[in-house]
Amino acid sequence: MGTLHALPQLVRSLGGQLGEVLGPLNITEEFLANPENVIPLNTFGDLLYRGAITTGCEDFGLLVGSHSGTENIGPAGNLMRLAPSVRVALEVLRKYLHLNNRHAVVLLGREGEQAFLGYAVLDGNFSGIQELQDGALAVALNIMRKLIGPQWHPTEVRLMRRAPRQPEAYACFFDAPCCFNAARSELVFPATTLDLPLTGASTNAFPAAMAAHQAGTPFELTGQDWLELVRRTTLGLLLTGDCNRQAVADALEISPRTLNRKLEQAGASFLELADYTRFTASRVLIKDTDMSLGDIARVLGYADPSSFCRAFKRWSGVSPAEWRKTIPA
Repeated sequence: MGTLHALPQLVRSLGGQLGEVLGPLNITEEFLANPENVIPLNTFGDLLYRGAITTGCEDFGLLVGSHSGTENIGPAGNLMRLAPSVRVALEVLRKYLHLNNRHAVVLLGREGEQAFLGYAVLDGNFSGIQELQDGALAVALNIMRKLIGPQWHPTEVRLMRRAPRQPEAYACFFDAPCCFNAARSELVFPATTLDLPLTGASTNAFPAAMAAHQAGTPFELTGQDWLELVRRTTLGLLLTGDCNRQAVADALEISPRTLNRKLEQAGASFLELADYTRFTASRVLIKDTDMSLGDIARVLGYADPSSFCRAFKRWSGVSPAEWRKTIPA
C-alpha cells in the first residue's frame, strides 16, 4: 500500500469524492494509510481507476505515482540506495521488486545505445491497468532522479496504452517525448547512464546489506513461489527479447533440465507457463492499445498473425479481433 499514500489527498484536492473510490471496495482511509497493508493488484488498479473517474483526471495514475520513490517499495528500495552504480541499483530493483509486488516485473535492458527501465503485470486484464502502469513509470522516474539527480529526464517514454485526450500533459510530466500504443511501458535513456556511480555510495555498506538480505531470504523456492518466479522471468523475457526454455533457465541461473524438474514438482510445465504468459500479455495489448494484431503477434514471438490468432482462439474460444470488439469503449 506504500505507493498509494497520496491517493486520498489527491482525490480531495482534485475535487473528487473519496467515498466513491473507497466505498465500493470496502476499504477505509485508515487501512490505506498503513504502508504495510497488502491488497490484490486488481484492487490496487481499481482504486486508481475510480480515482481517475471521480476526479475526471486522465493522468491520475501519474499524479499518485509522482509521490513515491525508493522509500515506498520495500526492501528493494532500501538496497538500491546503497548501490555503487545505477546499473547495480536497477538490477536490485529488477531482482527484488517481488518482495513488494508479487505480480509485476521490472523490465531492464539495452537496445543499441539506449537502455530502458519498464514495468509489466503478469495478468493485466482488469480495470485500472493503464493508471497502474502510468503510476509505475512515475515511480520509476522518481527512482532515477533519486539515483542520479532531480533534473534527470529520459530521452523518450513509451506507454502501453492508448493516447490520452491530452498527451501533452504526459510529455510535460516526464520532460520527454511520449509514444503511446507501445509494446512496453518504459523509460528510455542513454545506455551510458547505467555506468554512472551513485553519490554517497559506500564501498562496504552495499555488500554487507546484500549479504544480510540474502541471509534472511529462503534460497530454495517451492510451489507457488517457484511458479510465480518462472512466470515473472518468462514475462520479462517475452517482452524484451527471445523467450525460450534455455533463456529462462539462464536467467534463473539453472539448467533447462533443473527448470523442467522443478516445474514438474510444482505440477506445471514450461510450455504451459509460456503459453499462459503469451495469452495474458496479448490481452493487455489488445485491450489497452490500438496495436494491429500483426504487431501484437510479432511482439509475442509468432512467425505470422495467423499463428497468433489460432493460439488466441484456443485460449479464449474466440479470435483476438472478436475479443477486442467485446471491450467497452
